[in-house]
Amino acid sequence: MDSEFVCNLEGYRPQYSFKVLRCGLTTEEAERIFQLTPAPPRVEKLNDHIIHAVAEKDMKHFFFFLHRYEKRLNRAIRKFRILGSDFRYDPEHFLDLKLACVETMMEKLPDYDPARGAKFLTYVHHDLRNAMIEICRRDESWSFEKLWQYKGVRSAAYVNNNYPDAREEFARRHKCSLKTADLYIRQARTLRSRQPLFYEDDKGTETQERWPSRYWDFARIIYDAQMQMALRSAFEKISAQDRYFLEKRNGICMTCGHEKKKKACLTYDKLGAKYNITTEEGARLAYQKAVENLALQMMEDGVIRTARIKLKSKTRQKKKIAAAVYEYQADCDGGWGEIYFDFEKGRQKILWLADWDPTKSRIYAKHVIDFVLKQDSEELPKERLIAFEK
Repeated sequence: MDSEFVCNLEGYRPQYSFKVLRCGLTTEEAERIFQLTPAPPRVEKLNDHIIHAVAEKDMKHFFFFLHRYEKRLNRAIRKFRILGSDFRYDPEHFLDLKLACVETMMEKLPDYDPARGAKFLTYVHHDLRNAMIEICRRDESWSFEKLWQYKGVRSAAYVNNNYPDAREEFARRHKCSLKTADLYIRQARTLRSRQPLFYEDDKGTETQERWPSRYWDFARIIYDAQMQMALRSAFEKISAQDRYFLEKRNGICMTCGHEKKKKACLTYDKLGAKYNITTEEGARLAYQKAVENLALQMMEDGVIRTARIKLKSKTRQKKKIAAAVYEYQADCDGGWGEIYFDFEKGRQKILWLADWDPTKSRIYAKHVIDFVLKQDSEELPKERLIAFEK
């Protein structure tokens, strides 16, 4: 950072303080660290804060910029993580990505020239993406020394998964020899079982071979470093039958974290034999109930949020479900709200919020809407428990 810059934030302080919780940093804390109180003075354009910072050599304008830009930055980081199949409850990793972006912007700020006509965010766009990729590369320091190597392997993984002649396609895209292409392809194949790898096209958009579910997945969440302690604590509080169903169906040992091969996981018809459940459907329902009990226990421990939904009514038109009304309950407690879905017109309307609480219940309604829209309109669930991050 240029030593000529000063920072005078007298009269301003952080709007939100950090909570000292047993579970560590929360998502809310990680997403609001640059909010100031009182609110900074408004400007006509966001870029005007940067122009003032460069002209006056005063970093307070840069922090005014971060105050206004933080929500957009949060969305960009969430998108980067989603494209990377990263749905972990990991506020610390989120904050690492965020601070890496801010550090990059501070490094680029002294060299920014508004007279050239480009906005500051346009000027640092590629540097911000590289900063986030660099954080991911450092997490894999055992395999990559340079950022360009890591990006090359990400590209090779995409080509390998989508083209039969991967070597030729990679060589054509990167204008390299077949020997070099083969080196990248082999490295991508070696790392495939260890790390999800992605491809960044010429427009800077990342794509991948599959999109995992955003919602509750016991097998995926088990290895999340941030949730592991809370998950094990909740696991010990549920019944022995629920613990049996979760471990045997997912092939996971909750004591040591060992994950068995997929073929070692019990099928539903074998899963219920120990508890005299004779039908496959009965074992499936028992397993689903065990997952819900674990989610409810984690909700009671203050780790996640849950919403229970019930199908109140549905309207058919030409043998197809044209509309439906769902009731939902926030954290399985209190009054029920209702949401109307018009599948033909693609519209949704919150008829009323649970507990009539617009500040809290709207978050639950949003997740309910997202969940229902992901379902097949001809196979709508009658009742379901949805779990999501706090």
